Parts: sequence; structure tokens; C-alpha cells
Amino acid sequence: MRMRIFSTTKKMFSLWLVLLITGGWAGGVCAQAQGKAIATLDTDGRGFTFEIPQIMTFKGSFSAMLVRGAQTRELLSTMGMPEFQPGRTQVLHSAEGVLLSGPDYFTEETPCGRATGKEVALRFHRLQLDLLVRLSQVKGLSGFQVQLGIRNSGPSPVRLLSLTPVVMEGRVEGKPEEWLVTALDASVKYNPAVVALNEIQNPFNVFEYGGFYRGDGNGFLFGPVGTPAAYVEASIAHKGNGKVAFTLAAEMSGVQVKPGETRWGQQVALFAESPRTALPRWAGWVAKTHGARTDKGALSGWNSWQFHATKITGKDLLQEVGVVVKNPERLRPEVMQIDGGYRDANNYNRESNDYFPEGLAFYARHITATGARPGILLNFTGPPGWSNIVGDICHAVRSGYTYLKINRTDLSIPPEDLIGKTLFEAKRQGFAAVRAAAGADTYLLYNDGHPDRASVGLVDANRTGVTAERGFVRRAMTDVLRSYQLNNRWFAVDNDSYYMGTDIANVSEIEGGWSMVRTWMSMVGLSCGAAFTADPWHMESFQPYWRNVEVMTPPAKEQTEVLDLCMRNEWPRLVGHVKRGWGEQTVALLWNPSKKEQAVTLDFVQAGLDIRRRYAVWSFWDNRYLGVAKGVWTTPALGASDSQHLCFTDLDSTPGKPVLIGSSFHIYCGAAEIKQVKSSRGAMAIEFTDAGARDGDLFIYSRLPVIPKTVVGCAVTGVAPAGENAWRISIAGRKCGVPQRIDLNVLLPMTQQIWFWVLIGAVLLSLLLSAWRYLTVLRLKREHALDRERGRIARDIHDDLGTSLTRISVLAENATTEPCELSQVKEDVRSVWAIAQEMTRAMDEIVWAINPSHDSLDSLATYFGSYTALVAKEAGLRCRLDFPLTLPEWKLSAEKRHHLFLAFKEAVGNVLKHAHATELKVGLTATPEKVELFIEDNGQGVPDGLHAAGSQNGNGLVNMRHRMTQMNGSFHIDSPAGGGTRITFAVPATALKV
Repeated sequence: MRMRIFSTTKKMFSLWLVLLITGGWAGGVCAQAQGKAIATLDTDGRGFTFEIPQIMTFKGSFSAMLVRGAQTRELLSTMGMPEFQPGRTQVLHSAEGVLLSGPDYFTEETPCGRATGKEVALRFHRLQLDLLVRLSQVKGLSGFQVQLGIRNSGPSPVRLLSLTPVVMEGRVEGKPEEWLVTALDASVKYNPAVVALNEIQNPFNVFEYGGFYRGDGNGFLFGPVGTPAAYVEASIAHKGNGKVAFTLAAEMSGVQVKPGETRWGQQVALFAESPRTALPRWAGWVAKTHGARTDKGALSGWNSWQFHATKITGKDLLQEVGVVVKNPERLRPEVMQIDGGYRDANNYNRESNDYFPEGLAFYARHITATGARPGILLNFTGPPGWSNIVGDICHAVRSGYTYLKINRTDLSIPPEDLIGKTLFEAKRQGFAAVRAAAGADTYLLYNDGHPDRASVGLVDANRTGVTAERGFVRRAMTDVLRSYQLNNRWFAVDNDSYYMGTDIANVSEIEGGWSMVRTWMSMVGLSCGAAFTADPWHMESFQPYWRNVEVMTPPAKEQTEVLDLCMRNEWPRLVGHVKRGWGEQTVALLWNPSKKEQAVTLDFVQAGLDIRRRYAVWSFWDNRYLGVAKGVWTTPALGASDSQHLCFTDLDSTPGKPVLIGSSFHIYCGAAEIKQVKSSRGAMAIEFTDAGARDGDLFIYSRLPVIPKTVVGCAVTGVAPAGENAWRISIAGRKCGVPQRIDLNVLLPMTQQIWFWVLIGAVLLSLLLSAWRYLTVLRLKREHALDRERGRIARDIHDDLGTSLTRISVLAENATTEPCELSQVKEDVRSVWAIAQEMTRAMDEIVWAINPSHDSLDSLATYFGSYTALVAKEAGLRCRLDFPLTLPEWKLSAEKRHHLFLAFKEAVGNVLKHAHATELKVGLTATPEKVELFIEDNGQGVPDGLHAAGSQNGNGLVNMRHRMTQMNGSFHIDSPAGGGTRITFAVPATALKV
């Protein structure tokens, strides 16, 4: 239905619908909308304004096409239609509708939240018809909904042809070639799929749903929402100079509205969001309101169409069944389907014929024995209506077939089925009858070449595009890609058969060769929809390609995005994210839709990857690790329909641990066949499901080598380097129905192994204990030394000072108590003075001995020199000192320093008391090994025998020898016969130093 509108200025109503536009993606760059989108109902209810500031501005109205009386087509328009040409069978009623009453506010629940809006009624008095308008918005959602209805207040029934809730004309910003209209429904009569605004010569029609977007992601998605009621169709026309006319109409199929009745059309919505946001939101909305069936998911298997076609026989089928029975580990179809051969010459289904002589039930039992569902193709044949197909369904189900492919060849709806119903409602009623006949457990695939919204909630799968014939695979790709968002939301999508191999003469020669075959397999696999092949498994020439069946079995359950959908003429980037408890991966198909060779670039921001992180890149079809990427990935130049099927794995989220970066067992690179992965620095455990191929490779990213430790339910046939920090683990013989697990050890260097750190810990603990013991012993020794030093000081004070004080006390007492002469008193005073001098010297010695500032060799020599000079002067002896100008900077032990001084003092005292010398010489030498101190005089010498330790008069020598022994030193006396004596003390440096 093609509609035209013209602009009319109206006052704006008080209800404003504020819509937040989300950012769109263009070449990996997020283009933010320039402002908030606004939809405003006019005060008189006859129109609305839709605006996205700096992007687009539209003035909208509403219209309805109906038939009254003798087939007269009448158009009710709230603003007039300048391009509508009234005639004998067409009447235009414009500018007649007036607001019947004040607007009524309402709320309604939607799958995206509660919607609030306003309902108005416009009265066309001459026709006695009311046009009802409901305009609403979901809070926080960037879009609005609108729905039209007709209320018949007149005496006669009318038939509705269409209700058009969106009739807009306005202007868009930007070059017309930047704006694209994308038809997302794959119906063949609405090709091409994408057209630029400047290329539209005649109005471009879009069935059901599509997008109107600029290349930067600004624009809107449009389509039906709400309670299922009617098909919708959009029409877009380019008026030049950036002007656009847009209509979105519900096809009402001539449904009758009797007097007093009200009939509503299909609710429609405009989602002013980027395609990546709007597509899943809209698909999910429809799925909820239409009661989508997704519990059975997508199935995989074999059908007979592309190879055997209508000539398949029971014998052919049993050959395929026999191969499956003999190879249950590798060929595990969920469905085996018969696509023909059982019909008679009039295309009616028969219980048996020359092709299937034993009857259909016989073959269903053989298929069931493989574990697969028996499947059969049923055509809409016979007279109009659903009765014939319902009868065939009942017969097939009774024969044991639990997978039914309902093929529409010429579906026509009898007039009686359309009484009171739209075409959409009649078809939906027919699908309900099909479901009732099949039963809840039978799997239904509807095969009409495009997704049919009328089947949502009543079938389990739906064909999404044209047949992918061997010579025309490329044309099926566009249809498949524009329906990705429907999978697992409306139903399982069915993309038609994939091919196992090519270049097999007269059997499987595929247009485009292996490049086409692999890209098509990737598209079918990444859609996560049905995965069927029709290639003959029993033929020896196909057995090398069995693995291509294994990697598609069963379909994964992910959701893959077509990144450029609605924003480009071609869609070369498919991206799906695998999110599991054990990690995340991104699987991408980058393919060349052009006929010319070209590279394809994936921007990580556009793909939902973190540009700050490094990603390992692994290629599925090459079974090869390609390296590490950051921010962007560009393929090499790809030929027509050639591709790279890649897996991107974040390497920075688990630093230091081995990471699974690739799996060749399943087309979705780990999403289906990997059950669990556990990693630590030194080990990795990988657990499989039954999905995917029996033999294949895992790729591990690890800076250190990995080796198998434990293998259960399969065999590791090899471990080999696969690139820098990458390892290839080859696995064979995976067993279905049993746990499958491999445990790997990482060959950590000694410094990263637990035993090493346990040993280091033990050594450190031992060292700490030893240090603690040493410090404890040292502390005790120091405490003991301190105690000894304190005792020595106490003894010195007691022996020297105490004795002297006692003598002073006695002399003082004698002077005060005994009568004595003055000369005696003077003598006693001189004695006291002498004793005080001795006490002063003794005190000086004690202070010197305990003062830490004197704990150096230089201080020791200085003190010895000053002491010698003092006592020599008092004794009237010449004094000669022989000390070096510089001495080693050693820190000396106070105790040993004191012992050496006492021995020195003893030697000097002996000279003063016994030598009768006139000269005293003292000298000191120091080497790194020892210190030597000598005392030399020119006296009478030491008599023979006086050296002996036991000599009665040799106590001084004994004391000196004893002190040297305590310091591990030596004591030597040299007294020649001619007179004079030299006493030498030698002390090791280690004995003196602290």
C-alpha cells in the first residue's frame, strides 16, 4: 500500500514523548546522536511531529483505507493526501476528522516496560466513523508506539483495507546517499535488501520491518509490535533536497467492521536507536507478545533435498541410516529428513509407492534407531485452506515422524476463513491448526523462504531465505544475515543446507569453490540456527568431509550480531561473544561480499572488545594461531566470498595463567564443546561436552611449555609449539556419553614451582632461627660482658678507691684523735694528698676504660703515651715515645682495651719500682694481623728465674701473662746480661676489635 502526505502546520498538544537516541556505530567509531528525539501529538489529535534534532524532522498524520457500499474505496486522512487521485471508485475524505473528545491517558505493559500515552478519537461525521489513535512511549526506551482503530457508528458495515498509523513527510540531514533503507524481511518480492535514499525513483516498499539509518547509526528501526493483528508494510519515497515521505501501514485484508463495532490495526513502533540496540529489542518484544517457541532450540542433521531431491527412494534412505548406525561417534544427526519420493504423480502424499514400498512408518522406525528424529517434508497442496495439510500432518505423526517441514508451494486462504479476520490472523489460525494436529512435542519447520511473524509461537523453526542451491549460494547469504537477530527469539532460524565439500565431479560442484563452501558453513554455524546438510554420507568420496558435519553438530546457543546491518549496503562482519564461567571469547566471521578482492577490518570498539587489552587471534579454517592483536584486526586480501573465521581471546584478564585460545572441534570455537576450563599458574584442566568433532586440536596460550598429565575419555596424540607462546594439543578418540577431560601441567621454572618456595621458606626459616639464636646468644654474651664490666668497675672502685679512701680515713682519724706533732700532721697531709692523687689517677683510668669514645686504636695509643709521660715525669725518668702517626681505624673492645692497659700499667710499674732505670721507652706498632706494645728501660734487668710463674716475687709478671692469655695474646721479656729490659705484648687484631 503506497501512501503520500503533505505538511500542515498544527498547534502541538501538551503530551511530549521524549526519546533518548543511543549511539550508532560507523566503521568502529561511535557516532552520538545530536539531541533527544521528540514525538508530539497535535492539540487537535490529527497529527504529530517526530524530530531528532540535527538529524531529522517529520510531520506526521494518520489515515485509513476502507470500502463502503458498492466497492467504493474511501480514504480517511487527517491531513489530506495531495498525490491521492480521487475517481469513480476512490473518494478522499481529508481534513474532516475532528477531535471528538478530550484525550484519554492510558498505560499498558510491554515486554520492555510500562508504556504511557494518550488515546484520541477523530470523528468523520458524514461517514459516521471514528478514527482512534493511540500514541505511547515506554519510559527510558528510545522510541514510540502508535496504533490506529476504526469505530463504526453508522448503520452499515464497512470493510477495512488498511490502517496507516504513520504517514510522515519531512527532512533528513546529510547527503541522500548516506541514508539507507534496509528491508529486513527476506521475502523475495521485496528485493533488493538495501537501497540508498538517492537511488529511490519510485516508492520503495518494505514488508513488515526494516531500518532507515544514516551510515553513522542515526535513524530508526520500524516494525510491528504488540498483540498480533495484521501484517504491516512501509513505503519510503525520496522527494529531493533531503525531503522524505514515509508511511507504515497495517494490511487489514478487507476485514468487516459491523455497526457498533471497533476494530484495531497492528500496533507499530519506531525505535530511534542504533541498529545494534534496536534489533534485539524489537525482536524480543515481538517474541513476547506472540508467545515464541524456543524451548526445543535449533537442530542439526541430514535431509535428502539438495542431492536426492524428489527422486529419493527408501533404499537411498536406508543407505544413509546404515552409515549412521555404523559410525555413531562421528555421525550424530538430530534429524534425518525425507524431502520427496513418497508422493504420487499428482503430488499427493501416499502411504507407500514404488519408491517407499514398505510404507513411511517402516522408514521412521529405522531413523529412530539411529537416535535421530524422523523428518518428512509436507507440502500445502489441494484446495484452498488448511484441511489438506492438517490431514497430512496427522498421518505423518501417526507414522512416527516427529520433525515436520511444512513447505508452502501455493497457500491460498478461502474467503470464509477471512470473514472477520485479517490475512495475518487467518494464517495464524491456520498455524494454530497445524500445531494442534502435530501435537506439542512434534518439531515444526515452516519453509516459506522468509521469516513469517504469523508463525511465531506456533512453529519451532522458520526458513529465513531462498534455497541455497549449488550454483546460487551467494544469493542466500543476504537473506540469512538479515535474519540473525530472530534466532532463539522468534524461533530457530533455518538457513537451508550447508555443503560438506566441493569439487566432487557431478556431485558437489559449488559455485565459488572452497571459499564459498567454508564461508557458507560459517554463516550457517554462527547463526546458531538449524544446521542440515543434504550431501550423501554413504558415498566414499564424501567420507573425508565427515568432519565438516561433526563441527556443526549440534548448533551452538549463542547470539551473533551482523555489525553493519542497516548501516551499510554489505555486511562483512559477524561477531558473537562466548561468555562462560571459565572465560570469554569473541568469534568473528570477516568475509568479502564483493566480487573484487579486498581486505576486511574489524575495529575492536565496534566488536565490543577492549582496545586496551591484547587478544590472541586464532583461525578456525586454518586451524592456526595468527598472533596477538590490539585495537584492530585486518584480514589479508580476500577473494570473492572468501573469509577469515576467527576467535579472539583476552590475554590480559588472567596474566600468568595458561589460556584456551582456540578449539577446532566445533564451528563456534569452544561455545558448544567446552564444558569447563580451570587454570592456575602451573596447571590447566579442560572438560568437554559431547558436541563437535571426535578428533581435533586445542590451542593454549602459555609462556611456558605444557604437557599432558591426566586424560579421560579421549587421547592426547601430540603437543607441539604453535607460535610464540602458543601450544597445539592434538586430541583424538573422544567418546560420547562418558566424561571427557584433559589435565595439563605447565613446566614452570624452578623459581615458580611450589617445592622451590617451600625449600626457600625452610631455608629462610632456618636462617631466621639461626639469626635469632645468634642474636640471643650475642645479647646474652653482651649482657654477660656488661655484667663482668660492671663487676670489674665495682672491683676497681672497691680495690683502688675504697682502699685509698680507707687510708685517708685512718690518717684523718689519727690527726683528730691522737696528739701529734705538727711535723707528723704535715706528713699525714702529704700522705692524704698523695693518696688523693692516686685516687684521681685511678678514677681517670676507670673513666677512660668505660668511655665508648675511647674505643679506638688511636685513642689507646694517645692514652698510653700520656700515662707514660706523666708517671715518668713523676719518677724523674727520661721518657721516649715511639708511636706511628697514623693507626688503623678499628673499634676496640672496652674489656680487651682495659686488660691491655692493666698489663701495660703493671709493666710500667715494675720499671718504676725495680729497674733503677733512668730512661723509659714505650712504643706501639699495628699491622692488619696484630698490635705489638713494648716497654723498654735501661735499668738493672730482670734476675734469672724471676720469669717463672711460680716465683714468689713474680706476681706482676704472672698477672701480665694472665691478662695476655685472656686476650689470646702473647707476653715476652727480653733482659740481656748487660742490663736493661724489654717487655713486649702482642695481641691479635681480632682479639682487640669488636
